[in-house]
Amino acid sequence: MTLCNVSKWTFILLAWVAPLYAQSPKPPAPKPVPSVTVVKADESTVKGWLLAAGPKGMKLDPAAKRVDPPVETVELLWDDVKTVSNGLNRQRAVTQLKQARKTELCGDCLGEGGVNCRVCNGTGHPAGSAVGCATCQGAQTVACKTPRCKDGVIPCPAPCLKPTEGNWVKKKEDGLRWRSFPVKGKGTFSISERHFGEILDLSSGSPVTTACVVCNKTGAIKDPNCSGTGLMPCPEDLARTDAPDCEACKGTGKTECKTCEGYGLAAKGW
Repeated sequence: MTLCNVSKWTFILLAWVAPLYAQSPKPPAPKPVPSVTVVKADESTVKGWLLAAGPKGMKLDPAAKRVDPPVETVELLWDDVKTVSNGLNRQRAVTQLKQARKTELCGDCLGEGGVNCRVCNGTGHPAGSAVGCATCQGAQTVACKTPRCKDGVIPCPAPCLKPTEGNWVKKKEDGLRWRSFPVKGKGTFSISERHFGEILDLSSGSPVTTACVVCNKTGAIKDPNCSGTGLMPCPEDLARTDAPDCEACKGTGKTECKTCEGYGLAAKGW
């Protein structure tokens, strides 16, 4: 084979292979880990790289220079934190956790880290304080108003396959319901109801399914707003400022979620 022919075939091979590489999606660059200074409740300070934060607190790498994995970590609870240099607080940490890790949230508290206090029904006040309330008639609870809540159960908020979402068509051949998804450059991909409660990823061009940890592959969860009872805290009792605090929850209306131990994640940790 002459040099000219070799060059010709090399060109043809590159012309065929190059588009494959061009179409391969590049993984997103990891976000830089911020450096923060935390002033604790006792006025002492802790400096470090913010590795994780959620409803329970935060985890820092105290090393002067960032290394991965960290040699040492420091965990701080929100009760022990006064301020964080970047303005982070518990509510912001919960919001960010829900946005960044929505497929990993605890199915009982959905990232909040707490559930309605059973003693005060989530109102934050003793039962006696609701006597005479025109809204709940002293019961401290009213019918749950969460959209799509039925008997205390709502569709899983994670993007897993559910019979309540999408167009599912029953086929005569197997009697199963099927749903089709467009795949760029490959037409459509169909998946059956046997994959309810699984998360479908088609970003690579090939189907990949993983079990949803939020609903444990059931496609539904107990509504955190009513703790699965169908009854939510009475808004009138919840808003009262003249009633004493519930001793069990210290007036917050919430107690630590036992399922995730307050971390807000199904994995029970950071």
